[in-house]
Amino acid sequence: MPSPELSSRYFFTLGVKGRSQNVLSRHIALLGGSLRKTAETHPFKVLAMVVLPEHLHCIMEFPEGDDDHALRWKSIQSLFSNALAKNEFLSRSRLHRRDRGIWQRQYKSYKIHTEVELRYGMAYIHRDPVKHGLVSHEQDWPYSTYQSLGAKPRLSAVRNKKF
Repeated sequence: MPSPELSSRYFFTLGVKGRSQNVLSRHIALLGGSLRKTAETHPFKVLAMVVLPEHLHCIMEFPEGDDDHALRWKSIQSLFSNALAKNEFLSRSRLHRRDRGIWQRQYKSYKIHTEVELRYGMAYIHRDPVKHGLVSHEQDWPYSTYQSLGAKPRLSAVRNKKF
């Protein structure tokens, strides 16, 4: 049986609570493992991604008819959080909800409809470390798909585009 065609694309922004943390870039291998493990049971393809110290942007493509990104992000966040050392205080309500308090409760998602939107999203993702003053050039940020994609998605108008 042929594999399903990948068709639904979304742009995501996820952040950690207390945006001063650098938990994502400090534990990049754990995040990568969480993405891979989730993709084994709930397939998706990462088209572009950047991981900054306290937030990430990602464009994912899902199998046709199965774009349940909430399920996938819940799994990724849970696997990542559970792999971290448990050294923070957990209130009774957070214990009840099984909430480590690492991730912000909501994330932003935007369905990508056209190839132009896809290129803008990819350029925005790769430009973000520069925008935040972390590096001078996109290719200098180590936690990005920029190196694997090269400068293909680069569009100068991305500076004015908001996702």
